[in-house]
Amino acid sequence: MRHCDTGVAWGVGLASAVGALTGIRAIASVTAGGPTPLLRTETLPRVDHGLAWTDGALWPADFQMIGSDALVRSLVVMASCVLIVALLNTVVLLAEGASGRRQREAVRLALGIAPRAHLRALLRPIAVIGGAAAGLGVVAGLAAGSAMRASWPGSLAPLASGAPGAIDTIVGLILAVCVVVGAQSSGLRYVRRPGAAASLLRSGGRAGDEPAAVFARSALSVAHVAVAASALLVALLSRATLPDPVESGPSDETRVLALSGTSDRPLGSLLGELREAEGVTSVSDSAPGALVGLGLRDLVVTECGNCWRSMLPAPLWSALADHHVVGPDWFDHAGVEIVAGRTFAEVDATEIGPVAVVDELLAATAFEDGEAIGRRLRVGRDYETWYTVIGIVADHSRPVVGEDGRRETVYLSSRQLHVQDPRVILRASDDGLDEAMRIVEAAGMEVTFAGGLSEYRMRHSDAFRWLGVVGSVLALLALLLAGHGTWMASLQSTRRRRAEFALRQAVGAKPGDLIALALKERIGIVAWGLLGFALLGTTLSALMLSESSVGVAPYLWAATCVSVLSIGSAVHAAVESTRTRPGTVLD
Repeated sequence: MRHCDTGVAWGVGLASAVGALTGIRAIASVTAGGPTPLLRTETLPRVDHGLAWTDGALWPADFQMIGSDALVRSLVVMASCVLIVALLNTVVLLAEGASGRRQREAVRLALGIAPRAHLRALLRPIAVIGGAAAGLGVVAGLAAGSAMRASWPGSLAPLASGAPGAIDTIVGLILAVCVVVGAQSSGLRYVRRPGAAASLLRSGGRAGDEPAAVFARSALSVAHVAVAASALLVALLSRATLPDPVESGPSDETRVLALSGTSDRPLGSLLGELREAEGVTSVSDSAPGALVGLGLRDLVVTECGNCWRSMLPAPLWSALADHHVVGPDWFDHAGVEIVAGRTFAEVDATEIGPVAVVDELLAATAFEDGEAIGRRLRVGRDYETWYTVIGIVADHSRPVVGEDGRRETVYLSSRQLHVQDPRVILRASDDGLDEAMRIVEAAGMEVTFAGGLSEYRMRHSDAFRWLGVVGSVLALLALLLAGHGTWMASLQSTRRRRAEFALRQAVGAKPGDLIALALKERIGIVAWGLLGFALLGTTLSALMLSESSVGVAPYLWAATCVSVLSIGSAVHAAVESTRTRPGTVLD
């Protein structure tokens, strides 16, 4: 028993300290200073392109903030699960260990041990546990925090204030010590009651005559099963919250210049000079956000034709769509497939009226039989201007912060609308890119990014990479802590009844009866714990995935793992007790 307590104390004390430090460090790292600048995501400007949008319009910067908040929320959920599992491991196991020593403490009190000596006896094991956990926990916690900061994709300035990890280390240690002391004292608090010693000795050390203690210990075990299963579920879902930032698209010769500021020269004239530069073969342009799939989202109304909505004719069809402003040849440069019709041309600026290109989804949902070419649409709250659809292109969604799934898309011509802070996309050699930068800077505009298209897009998905690494570490830690805590809590709870099992075996109970007795208690706890897991796990999955339904498989995996660990450890401890001679335990 003493060997078991020592092993559990070292493992649980370390897990508690590491869990507290890592959880607090992860949360503090992400939430300090605001999510968008910290994630190094370029904040896209709010540009109305000279059009009248509705009051409910959402700009790319709005989606960036929403996406950043969602990523932070997922990381906080994972870190909190690690922290709660670690602390609950400590509470349950130390409470069980303290409960197993209650008879010994009752005898000491009955023999007249001085209160101060009794207090020293209780604090002595805590000092050993706390020292080991503090040393190892500080090293592991600071190592984890340093690794997170080292891989952080954004500026380290908001994380550099104060001594590295000093505040979160102190808070984590205080939290771990409070949990250890609280669990130790709560497991022994009934010993000091009047008459408690005689009652404990009559009951063989069990708290059969103390319903509150039995209920508290059972409730802790039930909560531990629910939280451990929820942590396993979070670990299984952790990767589902982060899209794969793998980029496929044009060759590395496709370059991007991100421009800001204003120039006295018209954009068309500047692009013409870039087109004539040595080493540049073709040039196009777009509004900020188009290359990564973040557009202004607002109402679009189409001339649908013979369409029906709720059994009523709907010649005009309204929908929410993302609006992008792009130039001629942009679709070819950006790697967007042209499905039907044509795209924009230089002559669109003067020779024809307003034109638009739509994606396949909008063509299928907002036009009769998907035949969009030749039909018209209008955007926002501009009720006068109608755009003629001249082409249909494939979907262009990208895994970037703020992108929330495939949605209807409308493309408008930059030759017909105003573009602020344009993104120039060109095919050029390294020397051609340098010459293009010189031309832009000579025109009075600032180049905020110059590099390959893949690099530009990957820059907007750096947060996914960082959060993927951190999420994997936290998920692994949650798996280890949940598995360790579930196994050891069930094992400790059953081993605490060794004296009872020895008495039953001495009066004729068979090994099968003892195993059935241990299983009866553990199955009841697991059943109630899984009921709590169904509620808690659904809540956590909704927080991480923004939806309440994620399929049955992750729930079944988590519930099965916890059930097997919990019941298996109870059977292991019961079989272990049946192999021990009753006289040895009773002596």
